[in-house]
Amino acid sequence: MKVFYIGILMILIGVLLWLIKIYTLGTGLLLAGILLLISYIYHVRKPKTETIIDERVERINDKAGNYAFWITIATLSIVFWINFYGIKVSMKDIYMITLLAGIYSWIISRFYLSRRDMR
Repeated sequence: MKVFYIGILMILIGVLLWLIKIYTLGTGLLLAGILLLISYIYHVRKPKTETIIDERVERINDKAGNYAFWITIATLSIVFWINFYGIKVSMKDIYMITLLAGIYSWIISRFYLSRRDMR
């Protein structure tokens, strides 16, 4: 139930920040609160036997996290060397590329490892 209250609180703070014209932070908190509520509702509606993490899922998450970490480090190195050798990349773009590479590599590697493990 704490997650539900945290999601509602994030939405309310986001609306408050939106009203005092801090649009970027307000929008971020609104979206994060809405996503938190949606994921909480999805999690609550699942049967109790599906939400327990077994050893296989824990191992897949560990491997996917390891692969995502190294892919993120490699992406950061590539972006650094691209920036070093002439193509100027802004700091905002470096943050965005690194963040998206890390998130998507974790999702894709988790999907791949779970499919590979089912065979």
